[in-house]
Amino acid sequence: LYVSRNPKDNAVSYFHFHKMCKFLKKSSSVDLTWDEYIRLFCSGACWTGDWFNHVLGYWKLSRNNPNAKFIKYEELQMNLAGEMKAIEDFVGIHLTDENRAKVVKHCSFDSMKANKKTNREGVVIFDDSASVKFMRKGIVGDWKNHFTVAQNAAFDELYKKRMAGTGLDFDFE
Repeated sequence: LYVSRNPKDNAVSYFHFHKMCKFLKKSSSVDLTWDEYIRLFCSGACWTGDWFNHVLGYWKLSRNNPNAKFIKYEELQMNLAGEMKAIEDFVGIHLTDENRAKVVKHCSFDSMKANKKTNREGVVIFDDSASVKFMRKGIVGDWKNHFTVAQNAAFDELYKKRMAGTGLDFDFE
């Protein structure tokens, strides 16, 4: 199972991850601004590597391998219960409606954010004093609060070029 997320929201998420992760703060000589970070993300030069190469590699694998399933975060957000059923079918486990409802509730963003384990509270590599937590917002479209008009236009061009002919498209809203 490979869960992907649209690259704009993914960039925002990684930017905030960078701000809370102690070893990433220490490895950079300055605390990166959003403007600096988005340039690194677009060039594939940030710590997480090239988003396009990573996602497209798993996309291609899932197209040719019946043992690989590609899932989009945006689809999980829109229909977690339906996507849970598709995952059950893929792995060959069939839950009762009651058990599926429990799993869906447990896997909801709000439930995971409230869980100290899934929200990585107390994990040594994270700065507990950081204003950002591991599970931050979980919404689709938060990129609009970070990208400037110029950054968005440049990213759209990059996205169009890198995704051309792949058959993979993401929801950004």
